[in-house]
Amino acid sequence: MAHHRKYVAAAVALNTAISVVEAAAGYQANSLSLLMDSVHNLSDEMALVAIWLAAGLLLILTGNSLFDPLIAGGIALWIIVTTAHEVFGSHEELIWPDKIVCGHADHEATA
Repeated sequence: MAHHRKYVAAAVALNTAISVVEAAAGYQANSLSLLMDSVHNLSDEMALVAIWLAAGLLLILTGNSLFDPLIAGGIALWIIVTTAHEVFGSHEELIWPDKIVCGHADHEATA
C-alpha cells in the first residue's frame, strides 16, 4: 500500500469532489437520496483515509511495506464477514419480503 499512496490520495481527492458536488446538487434539488449518497461517499472516504494513514504509519514504524498484504487481507476479511452477517441476518426478508401497502385510499390494502 505504501507504493500506492499517491493513488489513494488521488482517490480521496476525487471522492471528496464527487461528494461535495453531489451534496450541493442534492441540497439544491431537495433530494434526500443524493444527500444520503454523498454522506455514504464520505464514509467511504473516511475508510480510505484510515487505510492510507495506517499504511503510512506502519511504513514509518517498520521502514518497509511488509504489512501491505496484511492490511489488504484484513480489509478483505472484514468485507467478507460483514457481507455474510448481513446476508445471513436478513435471509428471511430476502426470501419472503413483507407486502408493501402504500396507504392511499384508492388502493386496496392486502396485508
